Amino acid sequence: MSDFGFHFELAGRAGYQGPHNASEEFFTGRDYSDAVARECIQNSLDAKHRDADSVHVTFQLTHVETKEIPDLEGLRSSLKASVEAAGDLQGSSRLKESLEATHEPRQWVLSISDFGTVGLGGTEKIEDQQSPLSILTRGSGASSSESGRGGSFGIGSAVGPMASNLSTVFYRTRRVDDPDVILAGLARLASHKDGDDKWRVGSGYFTDRSIADDFSYPRNHPALPSLPARTEPGTDVLIMGYSDATNDPMLNRIKEAVAANFFAAIAAGRLTVSGETPTSSWTLNAETLRDVLVSSPELRDKTLPFFRAMESEPVETTFPDLGLVRLYIYEDDTLDHALGTVTMRKPLMTIDHFRHQIPAPYAAVLVVPDEPGNSRLRDIEPPEHNKWNSHGRRSDAGLVNKLKGFVRDELRKRFANDMASATKVKGLERFLPANGAPMSDVRADGRSRPSGDPTEVESASRVGSPSAEYGVQVSDQGPRRLTVSRPAVSGGPDDATKGRDSGGDAERKSAGGDLEGQGKPGDGTGKIRAGDVEFRSFAPAGSKVSKLILVPKENTAGSVTLAPLGAGGSPETHDLTIVAARIRDGEQWQDLKFSGMTIKDLTLIAGVPNHIELEFNTGRHYRLGVK
Repeated sequence: MSDFGFHFELAGRAGYQGPHNASEEFFTGRDYSDAVARECIQNSLDAKHRDADSVHVTFQLTHVETKEIPDLEGLRSSLKASVEAAGDLQGSSRLKESLEATHEPRQWVLSISDFGTVGLGGTEKIEDQQSPLSILTRGSGASSSESGRGGSFGIGSAVGPMASNLSTVFYRTRRVDDPDVILAGLARLASHKDGDDKWRVGSGYFTDRSIADDFSYPRNHPALPSLPARTEPGTDVLIMGYSDATNDPMLNRIKEAVAANFFAAIAAGRLTVSGETPTSSWTLNAETLRDVLVSSPELRDKTLPFFRAMESEPVETTFPDLGLVRLYIYEDDTLDHALGTVTMRKPLMTIDHFRHQIPAPYAAVLVVPDEPGNSRLRDIEPPEHNKWNSHGRRSDAGLVNKLKGFVRDELRKRFANDMASATKVKGLERFLPANGAPMSDVRADGRSRPSGDPTEVESASRVGSPSAEYGVQVSDQGPRRLTVSRPAVSGGPDDATKGRDSGGDAERKSAGGDLEGQGKPGDGTGKIRAGDVEFRSFAPAGSKVSKLILVPKENTAGSVTLAPLGAGGSPETHDLTIVAARIRDGEQWQDLKFSGMTIKDLTLIAGVPNHIELEFNTGRHYRLGVK
C-alpha cells in the first residue's frame, strides 16, 4: 500500500546540513519577486512546445486551508526536530517561523503555471537522475539538456523554499504524451533526528515511503483541491505560504519584475504573463506592455528606454562562432544619463549590462538570438544568469571582449558628433565649486533621478548643479582657454550682484550706506541666473542644433543669457549669437524670442523640464552654460 509523504534520507556519514541553505546565497539581495519571476519564466521559455506560438505563464495568489497541505503532520514533525537540532545557529530563526506557520489556519499559496510547454520530461527514478523531472525536484549543481529545464545549475529549486514561509514547495506537471498529472514536493529544512534518534538529512522529498530503494511520485493526487487542476501540458510551481503575499497582495512586484526582465520576449509575442489575486488581475502582453512600462516610475526610468531601443532598426553582424548578433540603439535627450547596453540571448531575458564611456544619452540592447551563440553564452553565465563572465571559472574573455568591442564601435559611429563636441578634463573639479544644494530626487514628470552623483561614467555633460561634470569644448582650431560661468556664493572675498526677481527700473540715492532706493514694479522680464535653474546641454549626432534642458528650482519668469563653455580666445566665439530658438510644448515646438545670446520672455514652472533647441551663427556645436 502506498505511503506518500516527505522522506528525509538517513544521514549516515553525511555531514550536518544547517538551516542556512547555500543555494539561496545566489539570490541574496534580490527581491523574492525578482528571483521567482526570473527562475520560473526562463525555465518555461526553455520548455516551449515546438507547436506553440508562445508561452503563457500565470501567477496566482490563493488563500488555502493549511490542512490541505499534503503530509502536514510529517512536515511539522520534521520542522520541530530541525529546530531542536539547529539550536542557535544562523538561520534557525527561519525554521522556527516555518514551524509556527504550520499552526496557522490558512496559508497564502503562490502558483506559477505555464502553458504552451512540454512539462517535465523523464522519470523520478534513481536510475534517471538527470531527467528534467529529477533535476528540478531533487537536483543540485546540474542542468538538464532536455528542453533546457532545471536551470543551468539546478538552483531553480532553491527559489521556491526560499520564498516560502514553510520552506516547502510542490510541483505538478503534465507531459505532452502522458495524461497523468505528477505531483512532487520539496522541503528544505536542516539535519535532524527522527523518532528513532537517527540523523536525517535536511532535504525532504514527497514520495512513496513504502518503497525503500527508489523514488515514486504520486499520479493524479487529490492534493490542494482549492487550486485549479492541471488539465493541459505544462508545469505548476506551488509555493506554500508565499513570503511576499502581505507586501505584494496584487502581485505588482511580480508584474514589474517580469516586465523588467522579459520585456523583449513579451514585445516579440513570445511570452504572455498574467497575475490573479482574490481582488485583482493583470495581463502583460505585446498590447499592454508599453502602458505598464510608462505607468511605473521605476520601469519608466530603467526599462522603457531599452524597450524603445528595440523598436528601432538594429545594426546586424555575424560572427562565425556566435551566429547572428543584433544591436538596437535608442537616443533620447530627455534621459538623465546614458543607460548603457543590456544583453540577451535566445530566450530574450536580460542578462548582462555593458557600459562604455560614450558622452551621449542613450540606451542599447544587444541580442544573440541563434545557435551556437545562445549555448556558448549560457555556458559562461553564473547561476543567476545575470552576467557573461570574462574571467574566472566558466568564462570566455575573448568572446565577451568581442561583443563589447562590437557594441563600442557601433556606439562610437552613432555618436561621433557628440564625442567630438565635448570631453571631460580630469581633475577639473578641484578648481570648481563643490558646495550647494543637490538636485531633487524626483522629477516633475514622475521619473526618479539616478541615485548618487547625477553624473555617471557615461553621462552627457551636465552643468548648473553643484556636483556637476563640467564639459570643455574641443575645437578644430587648436587649444583654447577654459571659461566657466558659475553663480555667486556667500562668504567669498569679492562683491557679487544678484539679479532682480522681476524686471523694472530702479535708482539708488547714493553709492553707499544703508540708504533706501527708489523704483517701480517691473514687467516680469528680469534675468534668470544660473543659481535659479538646473540645466544640461548637448549636441545630438547628425543634428545642426544644440539642445538645452532647463529645470527651474522655483516658479520664475524672465530672460536667460547663455555662454559657451570653454569657448574663449576666439573672435568667432566672442561674436557667437543665436539665430533660431524654440521650446517643446507637449508634442509641438514653439518659437522663442532671442537677442544675441539671450533667450527672452521665458515662463518656467518649478521642477518641470523645459527642452530648448538652439541654432547659432556657426556650424559647430557648443556645450552651454547659463550666466
